[in-house]
Amino acid sequence: MERSVCWNITCKCNENCKFCFRFTDNNVLSFKENKIILDNLIKLNAKKITWTGGECLLYPHLFDLMKLSHEAGIENILISNAVLLDKDKILEIEDFVDYITFSIDSTNSKVNEKMGRGANHYKHIKELMDFIRAKTNIKLRVNSLVSKMNLEDFEKLARVIDKYDVERWKLFKFTPLRGKAIETDQLFDITDQEYLEATSIAQKHAPNTRVVICINTNLEDDYLLINPSGDFIVTKDQKDEKICNYKNIDLGKLEGILRQ
Repeated sequence: MERSVCWNITCKCNENCKFCFRFTDNNVLSFKENKIILDNLIKLNAKKITWTGGECLLYPHLFDLMKLSHEAGIENILISNAVLLDKDKILEIEDFVDYITFSIDSTNSKVNEKMGRGANHYKHIKELMDFIRAKTNIKLRVNSLVSKMNLEDFEKLARVIDKYDVERWKLFKFTPLRGKAIETDQLFDITDQEYLEATSIAQKHAPNTRVVICINTNLEDDYLLINPSGDFIVTKDQKDEKICNYKNIDLGKLEGILRQ
């Protein structure tokens, strides 16, 4: 199995999710520095890159890098909270974005507000999903956090997801891995049994959607991470392990990790 490259290109974000475990490194690399990373991913024959953050759309050179990635034959997956996305922006990126992954945790505006996403989060994304389906060839994916805060809304959310021809719906169990998630675990933490019950509800009420169960071991096994400072990282036993930095890239070691 090949690991996916998950590039956290910035830690900046325009939402305030209380469960967030993004990197908190405030360093932002230049286009030239990030191009060094991309050039090496191309040498490694990476098949796809998931662009995320923080909110990756806050990085000023994101689209330039994604265009180069697309030209090299790499699939581009954009993960976004959609705050900076509108219909014109979607048409602008259609030619070099293969998938857009939206973060949707609830259809309930009050729940979204309590979680830190904002009351209009779901409404805005739903409008964008309608447009993407009707006007573009971009495939849709959804990520959802399964937590104490939104357990009761999963049946309704599943029914909505199933109507949108979503290519993949990934369900993350709340994990106090880093950042704010460590401080707020009492608000969000659930048992493995509660998580599995929620995933069963999702599978039952979204029969046309590929539901992916994603717990701690999946997070650790699935990804080669790149943080905003250009560190290449894998996660083991819920701890981040630095492999190398863009200034001293070890292609042999990275090749072995990608192809594990």
